[in-house]
Amino acid sequence: MLVAWLLAPGFEGHGAVDYVHLAWDANTETNVAGYRLYYGVRGEAVTNRVDNRKATTRRQDGLRAGASYFFFVTAY
Repeated sequence: MLVAWLLAPGFEGHGAVDYVHLAWDANTETNVAGYRLYYGVRGEAVTNRVDNRKATTRRQDGLRAGASYFFFVTAY
């Protein structure tokens, strides 16, 4: 189940992007056990998967400054 597409850059230091703060609305279904965040560099395949458990926010560190990323979240 697709919950949301996300793109929300964060800035640190001298304006170099190396993290993002992400947030999404909780799924309204009562049987949701958690959320998985998927992301990668734009134009490439999904290269990362993170189990975010039941949290609906995340700070994702370790991004390459200057790269365009895509993010999406699924509920499980």
